[in-house]
Amino acid sequence: MIPTLNWMQITIITSTVIYLLVEFFNRKEIKDERFHLIELKTQALVSRATSGALVLISLAYIFYPETNGLILLFFLSMTFLTTELTAKLYYKSKL
Repeated sequence: MIPTLNWMQITIITSTVIYLLVEFFNRKEIKDERFHLIELKTQALVSRATSGALVLISLAYIFYPETNGLILLFFLSMTFLTTELTAKLYYKSKL
C-alpha cells in the first residue's frame, strides 16, 4: 500500500533530499580555514533560528493543543533546512 502524501510531507521530503545533495557535493570541496569559519557561523545561526522556532512552536502547541503535529514538524524542519542552506550560500558569497 502506497501512502498518500500531502504538500507538507512532499515539501519536507524534497527539502531533505536537496539538503543531502548539497551536503554530498560540499564534502568534495577542499576544506580550509574559511570553510571551518563558514561552518561555525552557519551552525551558530541555525542553532539560534531552530531554538527560536522550537520556542514558538511550543507556545503554539500550549495555546492550541489541537494543532496537527505535522504542521509543527513542517515549520521546524523548514526552519532548520532553509536556514542551513541559505546561511551557507550567504557566507560563501561573502568570503
